[in-house]
Amino acid sequence: MTKERVKLLASAGFFAGYLFVQAGYPALSWFDVRFHRFAWHMYTGRAAPKLFLAVHEDGSTRELPGFFERDAPVRLYGSAVDRVRFVPPHICSRWPEVREVRVRYIASGRERVWPCR
Repeated sequence: MTKERVKLLASAGFFAGYLFVQAGYPALSWFDVRFHRFAWHMYTGRAAPKLFLAVHEDGSTRELPGFFERDAPVRLYGSAVDRVRFVPPHICSRWPEVREVRVRYIASGRERVWPCR
C-alpha cells in the first residue's frame, strides 16, 4: 500500500466515524429512549417528557395532563417555564387536599416526590 492510499483510507475512516457520531448516534433515540439525551432536540430546548401526578389525602392519584391546553388544571403560557421547579409548589398551594406531587420522567423511569406539607 502506498502512503497516499493510507492517507486516503485514514481520511475516509475519520469522515465516516465523524458522520456517525454527528448523525447516526443521535438517530438511535428513534429506536431506544435511553439515547434521548443525545438526540438533536437537545439543542432546541425540548425537554424530556414528564408525567405529573397529584396524590390526594385518601391515596388516590390524578394525572395532570398537558399544561398548555385551555382546560388544564394548571395552565402555562410559555414553554420556557421550568415545570419541575414551579408546578409542584403551585399545585400544593392551590389544592389543599393534595398530599404530594410526583414527577415521573418517562424516558428514564425516575421519579421525584414533592411533599406538600
